[in-house]
Amino acid sequence: MRWLQSRLKFNTLRNQMLLGFLAVMLLILTFVGYLTFRSVSTLLKNNAEKHIQQTAVQANGRLEGILEQINSLTTLVSTNEYIQQLLLRDLEGQPPTFAERQALPPIINLVQLYTDDIKSVELYNKDGTRLYPLDGSSLKGKVPGNLIEQATQKEGSLVWYGIDPLDPTSLLAVRQISLIDRYFTTGGYLLIRSDRSKFALEDSLSGEGEKETILLLASDGGSSLQTMIPSHRKQPPCLPGGREIRQQQSATVPLSL
Repeated sequence: MRWLQSRLKFNTLRNQMLLGFLAVMLLILTFVGYLTFRSVSTLLKNNAEKHIQQTAVQANGRLEGILEQINSLTTLVSTNEYIQQLLLRDLEGQPPTFAERQALPPIINLVQLYTDDIKSVELYNKDGTRLYPLDGSSLKGKVPGNLIEQATQKEGSLVWYGIDPLDPTSLLAVRQISLIDRYFTTGGYLLIRSDRSKFALEDSLSGEGEKETILLLASDGGSSLQTMIPSHRKQPPCLPGGREIRQQQSATVPLSL
């Protein structure tokens, strides 16, 4: 009888020790698993941030090259002697003839010739009447009035609007043409449409094989641009007037013209 009682006490004690050992091991494994999870999560997060930063830097350099090229070529067109004289005479009450307007394509198409990202370049006089292409439409019907005012205030700087309200595949920009021989008075405007698809990332930020889109948002009245690289696939809207669209986990890179 005593032997049986001793045996039962021994088994009970052994079971208690086993349960205690299992509890300690479970606690240790839980702690180690938590540390491992934290370490792996931090490592993955850091790697993802580095990848996004590297992609943003690469996109920044590529976009700066595209924007600088567009800026330089449109400056070359706006300061062209023939266009300057044509707009000066128009301002003085001598509208260009049909033959004079026919001579514009080789000059204006210079932008499209050297930049694949440009879909079209249009020339307007001070009143907003289109001189090229030859259909006589109005600038006010193509862009918001505040964009024209911003272009006039910038006195020749390229002003970006964002997505074209009439063509969601294009990005709009306007440049005022200042007449050099008339004390830099406003003589007309250039309207530039750029292919929106050219501002897309070549590689996926998420690493899942799908391309993201870089949105151009005008800030400070359109004198500078920002690229926002969305962290999700749903394409965010572009608001006029430089209002920033905030998104979680988005990379913003300033681009100065």
